[in-house]
Amino acid sequence: MNRKTEEYLELLDQVEGEQGHHLSQEQIEQRLGQLEQRKARCKGLQSELAKQKTKGEIQLSTVDKDARKFKMPNGGTHICTNIQSAVDAKNKLIADYEVTNKDAKNALSVLSIRVKKEFNVDHLDVLADAGYPAALELKKCADENITTYVSPVTNAKGKFGKDAFIYDPKEDHYRCPEGQLLRSKGQWRVTKGRSPHNSS
Repeated sequence: MNRKTEEYLELLDQVEGEQGHHLSQEQIEQRLGQLEQRKARCKGLQSELAKQKTKGEIQLSTVDKDARKFKMPNGGTHICTNIQSAVDAKNKLIADYEVTNKDAKNALSVLSIRVKKEFNVDHLDVLADAGYPAALELKKCADENITTYVSPVTNAKGKFGKDAFIYDPKEDHYRCPEGQLLRSKGQWRVTKGRSPHNSS
């Protein structure tokens, strides 16, 4: 901010020299005052961010103190909060909810256990989408006699990742997740920006 103030003063000198236009003392003081206010605000935000970092937070929103930057399904980001809700399938009513600025991956067990206690049942079936695949969360639910039905995470358009294909160097072929063999045709294909690979 100090550098910005110095640059502004240099720019004023340059403009006055080129155009012969002079700002009044009042206008200069007003603009310098605005820069000082911005400088003080930035220092305050830096101080607040330093405090947040001691609590494990790495973000600070100037619009909503509880909001954080989240990745959206379309690849973009939004500054927002994350709402998790549990719906009773029988009555179609919201059984519990939580507004958070954390990722949803670790929210499954917290909400499920609370709902189980609220319903005062020995066992609970929970259906969730692919946003809740964390193994530790599924184990926490299982330990509380909660059966989880969670959609597996797949890559774009339902394709399998390369880790799902197992290579057999002796037979020189891959086996796909469905158990089928993928044999080489003996043809090499070069894709721009990548190493040559064998077409199967």
